[in-house]
Amino acid sequence: MTCLAFLAEEVTRLYKKKQAESKGFLHWLEDYLGIGIESLKNKTSVKEYWKAEVGWQGFLGALTPCYFTYNIVSYSKCLYTKSILGKYTGEDTY
Repeated sequence: MTCLAFLAEEVTRLYKKKQAESKGFLHWLEDYLGIGIESLKNKTSVKEYWKAEVGWQGFLGALTPCYFTYNIVSYSKCLYTKSILGKYTGEDTY
């Protein structure tokens, strides 16, 4: 096997692994939120959370409006999410 063929197989393997991980995470997120990703206003930022241009802030920013739009999250989940936001953004959310 040539080096180029090996690299092509490795890229394909890693792409499939990333797709599976992404799909699993989005499925978990839908279960956690209680709604489908397709129902969110900023669904592209949520679906493409792994892209560098979306980033952590873009991902969280896309999720934040869903708490108010759909009124889907219990108060305890909201507090938990706010604590996560504060931990990773360095902002005091209380």
